[in-house]
Amino acid sequence: MGYRLQMHRLELFLHREASRESALFSFFLDTQLYQVLLFSEKMVKIGGILVCMLVVAMDVAAGILGIQAEIAQNKAC
Repeated sequence: MGYRLQMHRLELFLHREASRESALFSFFLDTQLYQVLLFSEKMVKIGGILVCMLVVAMDVAAGILGIQAEIAQNKAC
């Protein structure tokens, strides 16, 4: 929620600044801002998926190492 609020504040700030400039510059800035927001949202989604996959991989590796440690401990006894 905080990310979207920051993006909204940035959009309002840039829009207010653009209103002081010409209409063409305002259109260009709005278009660029829209592209940045779309790119940012995609990157956040991709980043979340990558972090999730990393956690799953680490969990699987920990499970395998735990099983191997248990087997080695049982052999030692």
